[in-house]
Amino acid sequence: MRPESARPISTRVKLLALAIVLVIVPLLLIVLLEGGSSLALLALALQRGDPGLAMRNQRQAQYDSQLGWVSKPGFSVPDMYGPGAGLHIDARGFRSGGKADSLRTRPGPLAVCTGDSFTFGPGVADDRTWCALLESLAPGLTTVNMGQNGYGVDQAFLWYKRDGEKLAHDVQVFAYVTDDFRRMQLSTAFGFAKPGLAIRNDSLVTTNTPVPPYDAYTRRYWTRVVVRNELRLVRIYLLVRNNLFHGHETPRGSVAREWTAPDSLTWITVRRIVDDLVQVNTAKGSTLVLVHLPVIEDYWTSQANPWRERMRAAASAGGFVFVDLVDALRRLPADSVEQMFLGNSIPGYADGFGHYSIAGNAWVAEQLRRRLLEIPAFAAKLDRQRPGS
Repeated sequence: MRPESARPISTRVKLLALAIVLVIVPLLLIVLLEGGSSLALLALALQRGDPGLAMRNQRQAQYDSQLGWVSKPGFSVPDMYGPGAGLHIDARGFRSGGKADSLRTRPGPLAVCTGDSFTFGPGVADDRTWCALLESLAPGLTTVNMGQNGYGVDQAFLWYKRDGEKLAHDVQVFAYVTDDFRRMQLSTAFGFAKPGLAIRNDSLVTTNTPVPPYDAYTRRYWTRVVVRNELRLVRIYLLVRNNLFHGHETPRGSVAREWTAPDSLTWITVRRIVDDLVQVNTAKGSTLVLVHLPVIEDYWTSQANPWRERMRAAASAGGFVFVDLVDALRRLPADSVEQMFLGNSIPGYADGFGHYSIAGNAWVAEQLRRRLLEIPAFAAKLDRQRPGS
């Protein structure tokens, strides 16, 4: 005869088994089905064996022995980022901004926009980058887009010194995101070799040049790009990434990464870069404007704060204008911020993820227009281009 206590235990077991059959098993099947599908897509992508397929959205780049990589002069794809959203590189390797050529052909002040991919503008058309939009917002102004995907502050500086300094510009807008400082601490970036900068005998010197040659798109980097792009199709990956790493519940001001000893050394080099740029612009009668561009993480975390504080303090001594757009971003409502950055909405172009959307580029352009017009010398040059002036 079974004990009375065995009957309720048996009932609980049956209910648990029923729940497993009706709820848990179907959920597991769905998870396995999606995971298996994603893995199958990944396997197919890896079996193609063609690095160019994964890097089709960076095919405008070519090896450069001094800078690591630059854009190919004359590169042109009308629908690079979707219908009507083309990418065109002019004869000097600058993004054209919707014009046939970025070379100066009009009277009036010239602004050189120096920076990384957030200046280059992946994911939007030539005339929708913030640098190009400055022209329409400030009539009489001509802009040159010297942004380059993946550049750190060091590479952006070296490219300007080589190809931008020779331009007769009236303002240099040197824009960067926080990660551009830490890219200075690397000898490779995104799988590619890069130059560096160091201080020796109290002078800035370039290191790791000539940059070691490489197959433009190595299989190691290609594989990593494919894995990253395919993972974006997995919902559980998106859930973890969005809520644990980029979570909206992270309070503003939380520290994403502490200031390190390498950061301190990098800052010393940055100050030498800024001093050099101040001298160059002063000699040209140009105004140097340093812009801390925000990434979406800056809305919730404080990883940018140490760099912003130091640059603001340096600007207080004079010599250049500092524009901090991180604070401006944090004053916006969260739903507006989300619209300013690209998601996975560009078919076949995952590399645009997290960069500025059309709305984001327009917001940056308007913020910069206001600040540029607060510079008396620059505003006076624009005024002289107005009819009747």
